[in-house]
Amino acid sequence: MLPNQEVHEGKIVAFSDDCIHVQITINEACQNCKSKKACMIFNAQDKIIDVYSSNPHDYEVGEIVNVQLKTTLGLTAVLFAYVIPVIVLVGSIFIGLSIINNDALVLLIAFLLLAIYYLILYLARKKIKEVFTFTLTKKN
Repeated sequence: MLPNQEVHEGKIVAFSDDCIHVQITINEACQNCKSKKACMIFNAQDKIIDVYSSNPHDYEVGEIVNVQLKTTLGLTAVLFAYVIPVIVLVGSIFIGLSIINNDALVLLIAFLLLAIYYLILYLARKKIKEVFTFTLTKKN
């Protein structure tokens, strides 16, 4: 494993064409807390990750594998999902308030710009999918 890789253990649940469907468990940040059984915040979720591979037949359903993603890509995903939308929303509110005196109209424009941002992300999903690629390695 490379030091700049985020790795999760997963189980292969299905195949389709050149895609391997892997189930991973995402644990919250407090997974190592000793009080997690009494705490209502603790939450673990199972997610299905699609991993595209040129050799999906090297794996079997039920096999335990490591799913890897470059850490830099994870940070880029946070940028697209959280940082840029906040900048668009807050920036458009501040600029709008300096130009327009109607608060309701400024909020409407800010949310419209945010919706346009998410529409652009949606339309670019195929290109984004090419950039955010997962890799599989067999579990030793």
